[in-house]
Amino acid sequence: MKRTVALTTMANNIKELRISFLLSPSEFARRIGIYPEYLARLESGDRPLNDLWIDAVARALGAPREAVTEADALAAFKNKMSSPPKPPDAAEPVLNPLGARYAILALIAKLAGFKTAESLDEDELADAVQSLVSYVGRGTAGESAANRLSQGLQITVLTILQSRSPDLPEGFQEDLDRVLPGALALLQGFSDFADPGREK
Repeated sequence: MKRTVALTTMANNIKELRISFLLSPSEFARRIGIYPEYLARLESGDRPLNDLWIDAVARALGAPREAVTEADALAAFKNKMSSPPKPPDAAEPVLNPLGARYAILALIAKLAGFKTAESLDEDELADAVQSLVSYVGRGTAGESAANRLSQGLQITVLTILQSRSPDLPEGFQEDLDRVLPGALALLQGFSDFADPGREK
């Protein structure tokens, strides 16, 4: 039986950063690939903020990672801004929604069991797929599409599991790293998936 460990909650600068970019909660949630309701929990510090979340927020805004968690780094970042900056340009989504749905379900079933996967209703799955497609479609020039897809799948699964309980099983990240390649292969096999700039 796996022992569970709670990730500690922490104060952060996510809301202040979002406001600096003049983004609504729903628009910013789409950029980082989560539900707007979950964004409110991250902004308030009610939900654990790990490296994956910090990277997603920083990447969505083109901000340094430290600005997400450190007051001094946020102040320095804001001092450099003469006007509200434009978030990084978005690319077009390239994912097959049905493939995304089954990749998400496969990961949830493998990491949390079939009962948890079966408990997801169609609306929740549709939101998860939409968030994943939006996240992957928000890639920036020079960024690897495969890396973006990997991060998007991890964020989607983490959002779903933490919406049910903030405690994740011990070794969760190792388990996720082990099974993620299979889900990525499934999704890539059903999608028109290519790195930006690659000729078809």
